[in-house]
Amino acid sequence: MEYQASPSRGPHRRQDSAMSTSSEVRLQDNSFAHHSGFEPTPVAFEDSQYHDDPMERPKPNFAASNSQQRISFAPPKSTGDLRLWRHDERGNMWTKGGRTKCVGRFCCCTVMMTLLLIVSIVLSLGLWVRPPDIRFNGIKLPESGSGVTVETDGLHINLELSIGVKNPNFFGAAFRTIEAKAFYPPLQPQLGGGILDNVNFPANSETTFLFPFSIVYTTTIDPTNILMKDLVDKCGIRDPSVTSKLKVKYELSLALRILVATINPSFSGSADFDCPVTREDLIKLGGPDILKTLGVE
Repeated sequence: MEYQASPSRGPHRRQDSAMSTSSEVRLQDNSFAHHSGFEPTPVAFEDSQYHDDPMERPKPNFAASNSQQRISFAPPKSTGDLRLWRHDERGNMWTKGGRTKCVGRFCCCTVMMTLLLIVSIVLSLGLWVRPPDIRFNGIKLPESGSGVTVETDGLHINLELSIGVKNPNFFGAAFRTIEAKAFYPPLQPQLGGGILDNVNFPANSETTFLFPFSIVYTTTIDPTNILMKDLVDKCGIRDPSVTSKLKVKYELSLALRILVATINPSFSGSADFDCPVTREDLIKLGGPDILKTLGVE
């Protein structure tokens, strides 16, 4: 029995299969070319054999737009187009968006750099600058002049507050203003005070100065003669052998200038001093009858 080769078998079928496969490949290539925007390299067939020649890699257009909308994606590093993508997406950031946005970026950067510089300077000064050490060394009577001035309706007791300042910094400092208020308990109203301007302290120095202030007593603020009775008892007017110190309270408000900054610390305290009032001062104030009123005579 003789067998004949079926027309669906043998090398012809293999050739038809290869041609069908190559047709499918060409259809896929055409579909890919239609969607990606480039034309593939023509495929050559020789002796009914399919040869897969390498296709040229397309150059993507990262600036392409679709309905005025920008399509952005980052390509893999292996493609070599990451640098182009960065230049297209992030290049010209300073001038992007027109002149108005460029000016806005410039102003914003200028303000931020200025604030950063100011904050850096302030923090640097905060690390290196130390506040001066201020000490109060007590109250005393003035070395020159009278300690008591008699007015028609009261007394002025002139005093000096000794203040010591130690400046540990490499630059000078200064008190722009020193303001004091004086009180004599148990009287509530303020009894005098003082003010002093522009006291300078050199760098790395210790300075002691006298701050002048006065206690101003009038009969209107002491209708019950509380202070006058204390003067009689503590100043040796009733008994010359018995004397004691007068005690006052004070409040100080300072304006301390360090470089370009000014701080305003406040202090309060009390101090005592020898009574400078004499019998003659009281007689000048109220006449001879004032001693009888105070129970001295």
